[in-house]
Amino acid sequence: IHRVGLRNLAMLCASPAWATTSYKNGAKDTVSGMIGGFRDHQLDAYRMTKAMAEHYDGVVDAWELWNECDISGFAVEPADLYASWYKAASLGVMDADVKNRPLLSFGGLCQGPNTEYMSQLMQNNVLKYSHIFNYHQHCVYNGNFMNFVYALMLYMNASAPVYTDVDKPMWVTEAGMRLDLNGAALPTASQLAGQAPYIITSTVQ
Repeated sequence: IHRVGLRNLAMLCASPAWATTSYKNGAKDTVSGMIGGFRDHQLDAYRMTKAMAEHYDGVVDAWELWNECDISGFAVEPADLYASWYKAASLGVMDADVKNRPLLSFGGLCQGPNTEYMSQLMQNNVLKYSHIFNYHQHCVYNGNFMNFVYALMLYMNASAPVYTDVDKPMWVTEAGMRLDLNGAALPTASQLAGQAPYIITSTVQ
C-alpha cells in the first residue's frame, strides 16, 4: 500500500493466550480482563511489542496499542492499570531496532469527552508516550451523512481544550454508524447507503 501513497495503522485489541494467565505462588490462574496477565508482568508487554515492531518494520507506520480501553468490552481494567501497561508496551516499540520508526497511540477512546476514565488516563501521563491523541466516534445515523462529521467535530472540540499542555495531532482511527449490538436488527438499506461513502473517505484518510 505504500506504493500508492497509503499508510498502515495496526491495532492491538486482545492478549495472546500465554498472556491471559498469571503465575502467583507457583500456581497458574486464569486472569480476567482483556489485558490479562500483562498487568502483573509489564516486562512481557515490553518484550512482545518490541518484537512486534521489529517484525513489522516498514509495514506498520503507526501502532494503536489497544482498542477502546475505556469500555468493558475490550478492557475491564481501570485507567491507571491500562496506563501502566501502555507505557511498558509503548517503550517496547520505541526501543525496537527498526529502520522506520512508527508512531504510537493509546487505545482509541470512545466514551465521549472529559470522562473520568480520560481524566485518569491523562493524569497518568500517557500522552508523553504517544505521538497521537486518538479517538473513535460512532454516531446514530438519521438520514444525513453530515451528522457523522458534525458529531465528530463536537466530540473533538469538547476534549481538545482540556489537554492543550501537550501538543499532539488528533486522529480518528475508527468512526461511522453506530450499530445496535444488543438487538437483532440488521442495518437498513438507507443506513448502509449513508455509511458507504464514509467508509471510503475514512479508509483513504
